[in-house]
Amino acid sequence: ARPISSREKVSVKDVIREVVISLSHFGKRIDINCQDVTLETDRKAFYVMVENLLRNAVQWAELQVKISCKDLGERVEIVVEDDGVGISKEDEEKIFEPFFSKRKGGS
Repeated sequence: ARPISSREKVSVKDVIREVVISLSHFGKRIDINCQDVTLETDRKAFYVMVENLLRNAVQWAELQVKISCKDLGERVEIVVEDDGVGISKEDEEKIFEPFFSKRKGGS
């Protein structure tokens, strides 16, 4: 059974900064352009989601990753871009399949 999540006000920018610091050992430049946005969410789950997005971008980036976020009223938009080669047309449909990976050793 999953533990009951605890919802709290979370600064999106603060979580992103924490994740960026934790990924600094990859040696890639990570630019953050975020509005001061808060969410009411499970902080741990949100951190894991941001970490997964950024780790993937950093692993595939050549030199740089850009992350931006903005308040859209009822939603928050988070955009992650990297300067890697991108996803091939043949893999575009597969990326949402559980455990799909192009890395050696899998996901």
